[in-house]
Amino acid sequence: MFDDVFHRMDGDKEPMEEKNYIICNKDSIMGVAATNHRGNVDNYERLLHEAQQPLYDGCTDFTVLTVVVELLHCKVDSQWTNKCFDRMLEIKRRMCPKPNYLPESYNACKKMLRGLGLGYENIHACINDCVLFYKEHEKKDKCPFCNEPRYKHSERKQRKKVPQKVLRYLPLKDRLQRLFMSRHTASAMRWHKDKRIEEEGVMRHPADSIAWKEFDKTCAEFAEDPRNVRLGLATDGFNPFGNMSTSYSMCPVILVPYNLLP
Repeated sequence: MFDDVFHRMDGDKEPMEEKNYIICNKDSIMGVAATNHRGNVDNYERLLHEAQQPLYDGCTDFTVLTVVVELLHCKVDSQWTNKCFDRMLEIKRRMCPKPNYLPESYNACKKMLRGLGLGYENIHACINDCVLFYKEHEKKDKCPFCNEPRYKHSERKQRKKVPQKVLRYLPLKDRLQRLFMSRHTASAMRWHKDKRIEEEGVMRHPADSIAWKEFDKTCAEFAEDPRNVRLGLATDGFNPFGNMSTSYSMCPVILVPYNLLP
């Protein structure tokens, strides 16, 4: 799994930051040259440094990132429109001492978060959960199984069609890579193997469980590299049957990395 995320070939034991990696596939023996992972790390660190700079020179209470996150939280809670959010940013930029580094628009805020790997993808779904309008179904306007329309019907002419159901996907690969971009979290991801102290009859970590040990026996090759990520899947439903006052349902699916220390 670790090799899949960072495109390392079998048998390659060199440190990931000192090597250009090759992605091999069935169609090409030579493979396709991949971007050096060091470049991704440098870009992430640059963006993180920019986001963590003070809101304005001399400000000790707020960074650009904390302000953007709090304002976006308010936007969602209060259901501000994009135009309202842009107007509010304009006013706040005038209120703050010059120079200040508050983004100029809602799109600029989203771009900053996407650069830090905190973005998500909207994927339209069938209202009956038959299919995602993705890949081979991306251009379709009706579900190929139940024939339900992809978009909500409206008597008024709309500039943009509104989908009946949306899956918001947080890309996993970028988030797994980010766990290894800091030496602190990278070390914590190996804690279960490098620093955990086993004590018979005591379970302090999932690695102490019978299920973990049985998995190690069954998938010995995977277990050999402690950096391989073990994920726990959890889900829950908020208003799953639409019986509350809100008109929508939400069913989050959460992945938890078990590698990290307790």
